[in-house]
Amino acid sequence: MQRTPRIVSMGVIALLNGAAFAGIKTFTADDGTWSSNGNWSPSGVPTEADRVVIPSGKFCKVNIDTAVADTVELQTGGILQILGDQKLTLDNDNYNIGATDPDDSIINGTFTVGDSSTGGTLVFAENIHTVSGGGTIAGLKQSTIQIAATRTLTNNLAATGKGIRGELVIEGLTGSPNGQLVNHGLVEASGGLLTLASTTILSDDEDAVWSLRCGGVMRFDREALDLLGDFTGYS
Repeated sequence: MQRTPRIVSMGVIALLNGAAFAGIKTFTADDGTWSSNGNWSPSGVPTEADRVVIPSGKFCKVNIDTAVADTVELQTGGILQILGDQKLTLDNDNYNIGATDPDDSIINGTFTVGDSSTGGTLVFAENIHTVSGGGTIAGLKQSTIQIAATRTLTNNLAATGKGIRGELVIEGLTGSPNGQLVNHGLVEASGGLLTLASTTILSDDEDAVWSLRCGGVMRFDREALDLLGDFTGYS
């Protein structure tokens, strides 16, 4: 007589848990593409409800322009690359995913935007975002980081020679002038041009480091800036 209520209660708990926690998709191929269902565990291409995990020793290539995820966890020794003309959108639209901070994308490996011939695009959409860890987000061939309107991307990647670096345009999405970059870590122009475009409201603090290396050029494409932090490698 009492078994039926217990079964119903367990079903309700399962439904509540399913609604509260986003999924986790772990990349399992040693070297493979984002769009292949079999490269993920559980099987299936990630959706905007999934936190994507790239383990150490795995190399995931974003080979489509419709790739989406909630957040990314790139472990030490893992590689994630957005190929030329392709795009990855991080929504951060789900909470209580079981990570230390559901707003964080943890980058301890190498996250490359673009390839040797063409730039790629990394979009931070929907909610606030923080990138933390000891890794790097590196742009090739004038790749683009886009921040949605009224949203904030906080950079806590601060390891020397890593951080947000390379040939990049950091900008607001088209028609979204209020995307904001808060730099608490390292932003570095390395061997090319890094532009913070006029559509981005730039915000930073005294922890910020702005660095030029290997002939890199950094352009702040705004009429007025209130910059704090350390500037290194410039003359």
